[in-house]
Amino acid sequence: MHPLPRSLDPIAGESLVSYLQRLAYRIDVSPLHLARTAGLHGWSNNSPPARAISLELDREQLSSLAGLTRITLREAEELTFSSWKSHYPPIKKIVADNGSRSDSWLFAGTPRFCPRCLDRGAWKKEWSLPVVFACIEHQIFLHAVCPQCARLSERPWQLLQRPNDHTLHPAQCRQTTPNLADHKRKSTACGYRLDGAEIPGLKITPALLDFQIGILRRLNPQSKPEESCTYFTDLRLIMALINSTWPHTSALIHVDLAKDVDAYIQSETKTRPGPLGSPQRYRILSDPPREARTCAALIQAADALLISEDLSDSLPRFIDSPSTERFPRKAWANIFEKHRDSCSEKLRAAATPAAHRYRRVRMSGPRAPLRNDYEPQHIPAHLEQKWFNSHFGHITGIRIRALRRTAAVQLVQWVNGGSMGDAAQFLGINHAGVQYAPITDLRYWAGSRRNLAEFETALHELATELRTSSAPRIDYRRRRDILQDWVIPPETWRRISNELPHNRGGAPVLDDRKRQVASVFVWTHVTQGEHLFAPRPLEREQPPDTQRIWALRRNTTWFQMTRPDAYPHFADLRKVLAEYAAKLALSIDNGEATT
Repeated sequence: MHPLPRSLDPIAGESLVSYLQRLAYRIDVSPLHLARTAGLHGWSNNSPPARAISLELDREQLSSLAGLTRITLREAEELTFSSWKSHYPPIKKIVADNGSRSDSWLFAGTPRFCPRCLDRGAWKKEWSLPVVFACIEHQIFLHAVCPQCARLSERPWQLLQRPNDHTLHPAQCRQTTPNLADHKRKSTACGYRLDGAEIPGLKITPALLDFQIGILRRLNPQSKPEESCTYFTDLRLIMALINSTWPHTSALIHVDLAKDVDAYIQSETKTRPGPLGSPQRYRILSDPPREARTCAALIQAADALLISEDLSDSLPRFIDSPSTERFPRKAWANIFEKHRDSCSEKLRAAATPAAHRYRRVRMSGPRAPLRNDYEPQHIPAHLEQKWFNSHFGHITGIRIRALRRTAAVQLVQWVNGGSMGDAAQFLGINHAGVQYAPITDLRYWAGSRRNLAEFETALHELATELRTSSAPRIDYRRRRDILQDWVIPPETWRRISNELPHNRGGAPVLDDRKRQVASVFVWTHVTQGEHLFAPRPLEREQPPDTQRIWALRRNTTWFQMTRPDAYPHFADLRKVLAEYAAKLALSIDNGEATT
């Protein structure tokens, strides 16, 4: 390939599309022809590879472009977005998918622009990012549309409008408009000169200007890529939350810009009516506004909420705010679910409990773990009593058994992932359907109160205690494994029986049925589990008729064993069994007991 006889030097910060547009105008060829000559096939159309080409070029494409235009490989590479790939998630995603996916958080075809910067005809790369809403040099808002035609591209992912037109100056509007004068040509370009256009209302406040400088600093190669990626994902999620719960979140918006945001949301709702929950309606949440002032207001509000110290309190309050006529409460939860793994740990911890209540359950595979700061084997199936008293004792209106069981299952699921059934199995809760009853109770209770944040907040507080507490950890799973088919040995039962004091009324019944009940009592103390799920090997050895009799008397006997005002015999038996359970637990924890 022979170099062009005439070429241009790239302008600092210029995009690849802009450079080809300027150079094509200089040598009087169409941008499409120049792109093909440079080996960028497919660049001008809306095909998936074209999206990736605009963001990153491979070595062969860089060499071809540099050789044709007589620029260096470094200059050719700087025309692309490759330096931001590790800092801005949409770029990374589109490049990784070879352009097969689009992302509304990256304007490829019709970016915003600064009229004063266009005096040299160069369109900056940063204008393609929705998080860039202002020109730092001229201290004005960027403009989204041509002042004359006010049209947005019907094909926003086409990298350049009218790519075969070689007559248009780089600063002219390339939006296609109907041609009413010439019937032979169905359409023509708007052609309005955008450079130096007097556009009112673009002056920006110093606070927003400083905020814009901070955002651009996060795109700097010297900034930490992981922090930048999570920050931009957080902005995206919180901005969608503001939209979905409007006007409940209107207080977050600066008073001078609140009307712009309200007008934008009302307008989008009318132009994208769609039924509740439809993809068309959801795009109102996920797509950033094209108008720079509105976008700046939402991004600044999202940043203010993100850096606030009370995020864990304020975020669930917004998520749980009453549904609007525009969006169901699950709308934002589904968006959060999509980006949950790539947002910051701070936002994930604050939003997950509330979003979990409304999100759409994914059936394609197991749910990923949400936490890794405590171990699941340290969770007992029925919670420790002191944990319950400290964190859940204030919650009323739901059965305690359901609350404790669901809390334990949820804690295990957070660190193990998978389904709640998987977590229940880990805890030794059987799969006869009983583990789903407390979850149903919990949701019914939450629905009646219109708020589940109380339970979720308590659960997170307990999880934090598990992470930070210096108290020795108990391996409850090991205790359950060792006692999975256990019953008090006969010789131990005889010794326990001999320790019981003699009460009036004759000797109490201490048969195998009582030994089985006593074994269950010890098992619940050692494992901190429910008696419903305790092993009953002695009962299984009995004939079917005997098993039915024992089963019918099971609840009555258990009530006598655990009632506060137990009869003297049961009170004495309970005291001896509690002492025996404490010794057995210590023996298991020390590795002395293995069966």
